[in-house]
Amino acid sequence: MDRVVAAALLILFSPLMLLIAAAIWWHLGTPILFRQARPGRHGRPFTILKFRTMIGTDGADGSDQDDMRMTGLGRFLRATSLDELPELVNVLKGEMSLVGPRPLLVAYLDLYSPQQARRHEVLPGITGLAQVNGRNLLRWERRFRYDVWYIDHWSLWLDLKILFLTAVRVITQDGISAEGHATMPAFQGSRSVEVPVNAFARKAPPILRLSFRASAAATLAAAAIAAFVALVDPYGITGLVQIPGVNTQKTHRVDNGGRVARSIALWRSDHDIVILGGTRTWAGIDPESPILARRDAYNAALRDATVPELVAVGRFLLDEDPPRRVIIGISFSMFEADRAHVGDFEKSGFDGDRMPLVLLRSFVSPEAVKDSLKTLKANLTGAQSCDHDNGLHLCPPGEAAPVANFNEALARSYLVQPWHYADFDYDPRRVEQLGRIARELAAAGVEVDIFTAPVHAHQMEAVRAAGLYPVHERWLTDLTLAIADANDHPASRAPIRLWDFTGYSSITTEPVPRGSPDGQMQWYRNSSIFTPLLGEVVMRRILADDPGRHPDFGVRLEPANLGLVLMAKRQGRERYAAAHPDEVAQIQSLARHSRERVGVASLGGG
Repeated sequence: MDRVVAAALLILFSPLMLLIAAAIWWHLGTPILFRQARPGRHGRPFTILKFRTMIGTDGADGSDQDDMRMTGLGRFLRATSLDELPELVNVLKGEMSLVGPRPLLVAYLDLYSPQQARRHEVLPGITGLAQVNGRNLLRWERRFRYDVWYIDHWSLWLDLKILFLTAVRVITQDGISAEGHATMPAFQGSRSVEVPVNAFARKAPPILRLSFRASAAATLAAAAIAAFVALVDPYGITGLVQIPGVNTQKTHRVDNGGRVARSIALWRSDHDIVILGGTRTWAGIDPESPILARRDAYNAALRDATVPELVAVGRFLLDEDPPRRVIIGISFSMFEADRAHVGDFEKSGFDGDRMPLVLLRSFVSPEAVKDSLKTLKANLTGAQSCDHDNGLHLCPPGEAAPVANFNEALARSYLVQPWHYADFDYDPRRVEQLGRIARELAAAGVEVDIFTAPVHAHQMEAVRAAGLYPVHERWLTDLTLAIADANDHPASRAPIRLWDFTGYSSITTEPVPRGSPDGQMQWYRNSSIFTPLLGEVVMRRILADDPGRHPDFGVRLEPANLGLVLMAKRQGRERYAAAHPDEVAQIQSLARHSRERVGVASLGGG
């Protein structure tokens, strides 16, 4: 605990310490730090570090007295205790503690009585019981009584109380120097030491005691909450303990959107391939599939993602350690003008917050506590998680939607939601944003593959029924031109590839079995969401340019072949409509009636 707090304080106070070092160098010259051997635990010597507050032992007039050697800057540093900040390094090295008897001179070791020598049974501290009960105003014997009393009555509560009272003493600048001395007169030895009955006989004012108790209670409560969340670990962040039936199933990893957990996962681990996208990519691309398993991939796709969010995640990767390759799955509805950030995006590192703060919030926020309780309850009742450590969202066998609900995503989401097809307002600026982040990644040497999600032909028929197919063709055209421009940019150091898997192919026209309402399909969970098995086919096409047994599935879009691809899609649609007139008529009927229905739960997502 000492080392963790010391490390945090060193980071927090580093700008201030640099300013103090510069001020000492300007006023006193070098050395900036005061180093001296002091006895530590069991009397073993170590080198204490402090900011220098005095001129050399031969003062300006040849005097070696502390009050003659002390400078104005030194008095300020001592009055505010800022000269003690470098001792945090001693704490970090394990030579000191935050709280304990102050380390004195090695020369005093032979002067202590056996009782006084007990002060070396523990690590010396930056502050201690004597410091909050008079500091340098105390006589040596009384200081040692407090030191021994502290050793005999140590507790975490006592340490917290001493730290709180230390802050009070620093603010009031109480007990900085003994009468007639700039610091403290030398210890000459004494005969005996009596342990005081009550180390806090000089009680602080009631308001200070009340403030301390409230602060300490709040600190302990926050620590207890953070410890509970860290142990349950609802987002799979700490991995401290894994207890079957208690916390192994992270059932609420993506509650509130999962953006916070995703940003922490990307911040803590480096991967060769990072996969971005929306719900379809989140549920369909398995980083442990055969084509990806040996490449160290992570699925960082976000449920119901928007293009601005994908851009933010891309910049987050650039600010951290960029992967070798980024694969981005996109869908038509992502490019709707009014779609904004969703879920917990603004609380994640993707929105620009510093990651230590994001990590801290994930342990003490009300949402984290709720998700911990939900995760604990779900584990105790035998629930299984759909969200895996590699980022994939895949429910256990038997929980996938049956084919009887195949078109439910169309009826309840895509044909009624304004950001899908009901009131779709295509924004070409989102294509420009995607092209810009692709170019920035390529400029950093990252290979970029962008692919359109392989929705089922029913989804394409819904686009047609909503009157949006011409807009869909314009979207593909804008994408092709934007990626071509990004590739031609002089700053690009790696290729950017655009792959299209929409349309009417041997895979996207997979028959929907009507005779078995509880059955499952090979490639699709519904008309929007594809299975990891199809995700493997997509990744093999992208990473190895291997069409396998489906040469008509997937094509790399470039300006040279764009016209032919669009024509092939139209011809494929004509063949599909001729072969499946009942399905086409059913989707057109859904489009006519869905806007009048109530029920806007998003089953498909972006």
